[in-house]
Amino acid sequence: MSRTTNKINKIAIICLVTVSVIVIVIAIISRQRLKSNSTSSSAHVLQVFTARGINGYSVRYVYQINGKEYFNSSLLAFNKINGTYLGCLLNNRNLPVVYERSNPQNSRMLFDSKDFGEFNIEVEDSLKRIVSYIDYIAVNYTIDSLKNPCQ
Repeated sequence: MSRTTNKINKIAIICLVTVSVIVIVIAIISRQRLKSNSTSSSAHVLQVFTARGINGYSVRYVYQINGKEYFNSSLLAFNKINGTYLGCLLNNRNLPVVYERSNPQNSRMLFDSKDFGEFNIEVEDSLKRIVSYIDYIAVNYTIDSLKNPCQ
């Protein structure tokens, strides 16, 4: 390889690393702001789909704050679970979402007991079945011994 090609490759790597670091820092700041200045609401799950470039599923949802609709998505990192199963479990359901008071677009849907505990939100009786399924999947990475919630 020529020196020019090596230089271009080094610059490309430096740019990629820099952008990656910036994205990570923004994500950390966003999460910290959400944890320190959040409130909760109910969100409606629109769709569960395979997340590109990440082993897992993205859950797209919509929620309203002061009459304004917000759309967002949260990640479920279950790479060995059938997406049809998760879609059946979550699609068209209403689940809690926490959002930043000063920036309602910064939000996160709560799926499992860990999420609820992190934000000190009690799991409502109507959600306990769904949360227990997600908890089981998170620990066991399988649904083999669970009764199919889609039936």
